[in-house]
Amino acid sequence: MMRVVFLITLSSIVFWAHDALASACDTIRAQNSAAYARFCQGRPMANTSAANSTFASSFNLSPAMLPTEPSSYGLETIVNGVRGNLRERSYHFSLVKGFKKFGTGISTGGNDTFYGNDLYRRGNLGSQVHDFDIKEETKGHLANLNLGTSLSLFDIGKIGKFSVGGSLRYNKLTNTWGGGPGAILSLGRFSFGFGYSRERVSNTISRTTLYSALVGVRIGPFELQYDALNEKEISNLHTIHIGTLTTTISSIILTGAVRRLNYVNDGYVTQYHAAIQWLMNRHLSVGYLYNYIPGAHSVGIQVFL
Repeated sequence: MMRVVFLITLSSIVFWAHDALASACDTIRAQNSAAYARFCQGRPMANTSAANSTFASSFNLSPAMLPTEPSSYGLETIVNGVRGNLRERSYHFSLVKGFKKFGTGISTGGNDTFYGNDLYRRGNLGSQVHDFDIKEETKGHLANLNLGTSLSLFDIGKIGKFSVGGSLRYNKLTNTWGGGPGAILSLGRFSFGFGYSRERVSNTISRTTLYSALVGVRIGPFELQYDALNEKEISNLHTIHIGTLTTTISSIILTGAVRRLNYVNDGYVTQYHAAIQWLMNRHLSVGYLYNYIPGAHSVGIQVFL
């Protein structure tokens, strides 16, 4: 008998129709500890990453989103191409791994994505990318890096859990390191979280503090999430508001999102993000993402080892 099993990735909800629930549990563990608890252990826990289409976006918002259940490795590659000029490309890579009670992750993704607070672009450029060249001198020689770890502190009976995490972030533009903590609380159908990072993101901007907060709820087959992103030092850049709705059809996950934010050059704008992802089998997921980087088309591949 065919059973539909939800697989919640660190950055999106992916599910896979499989002949036996038990044989899919290893893959579920690789995606999200809350999903594993709900479907493999019968515990009604909320997800903590409904809004995100990728591994990178999820723990970029809060390192506490990294999986804390034992899991296989999750590898992700995202290829971004500027709309109208696909010769202009950039690449993001991520790796996540869950252990018993703690998880780890590494990503080359920065703050230029739909779920990031790209202070450099918001303060100096327009709201859509036309190329991926950095318009100021790059001081570093490594790729951008986001190193994260999470720890499951305690369960709240059979209805929830509380996890904390920390990140260490390297910015190649400034050749500096930063980072900070995060936390996620899951209660029944609801999830609440925050992230905090102190870093320097531009040679023209002093070291700043980046904040993120989220509220998520699961209603039947739908996942709703609200994210707010802010920073402390730049007075003319205000809070980013993001709303996301995710649902599924068979082994396909559909995500739609809208965000409202301001740019120094363009003023307030409304931007849209859409993603379609297909878990082809228990080891491979592929997807197309519109505006993962605003102004770009993106193709993502996730491999679960």
